[in-house]
Amino acid sequence: MLTRSRYAGGLAAIVALLFLLATLPARLVSYWLPQEARLAGITGTLWHGYAARASVDILGKSVHLGALNWSLKPWSLLLLSPDVNFSSRWGSQNLSGRVAVGVSGQVTLTDLNGSIDIRFLRELLPLYVGGELQFQGVNAVLALDERINVKQLSGRVLWQKAVWAASMGDVALGNYVLDWGEGKGPISAQLLTLSGPLELAGQVALDSNRYRVDITLRGPAVRNTRLSDSFRLLAAPVADGFDLKLEGNF
Repeated sequence: MLTRSRYAGGLAAIVALLFLLATLPARLVSYWLPQEARLAGITGTLWHGYAARASVDILGKSVHLGALNWSLKPWSLLLLSPDVNFSSRWGSQNLSGRVAVGVSGQVTLTDLNGSIDIRFLRELLPLYVGGELQFQGVNAVLALDERINVKQLSGRVLWQKAVWAASMGDVALGNYVLDWGEGKGPISAQLLTLSGPLELAGQVALDSNRYRVDITLRGPAVRNTRLSDSFRLLAAPVADGFDLKLEGNF
């Protein structure tokens, strides 16, 4: 009888522990978040949670993600490598994918899909552009310390309904695509024009925390005085358009 009693007591303790773990409140996720990420209005459990508002700081500027749902794999915590499936929505903006953080702090992003208004770039860089960025099957490995170090990057990024935002009204540019491919040497993508009055073509390359941009700007849009005056600040004028060459560190 004593053995059965101990067995029953141990089983009850295990069930109670599992119940406690299964119902851990979602707000505990705040203890694992990097200081650049912020959540508000958190409900649910640690494993399946919801935040009414989510944002992340990039280069010292806040980028809003909107409402966020996540699903955390329990075994990933035992391996000290949190692995989370997520989805977010803010108006017409939506993102979904999977992110894992390794023991060393390396971040792996898998199967990122969705769209985001490119206007957030205005908060980060002096680029007066508009339109929508669409992500299709983007995978990346990042090392985040004092600098952003891109280890791997693949997938497709589209810039749809691109415009140059001017004080006298937006100037339509077109639709463009960057196909990031895996290969030897620096990470690179070919920039191609799908449609529009501004024809962009060239290459964008990443090597560790360095970037290199080498693209041409052609087409009827370069004859727009307001647009060409802006291009002259960054690109070299040539007979039929502009050549843009940039290189630096993140």
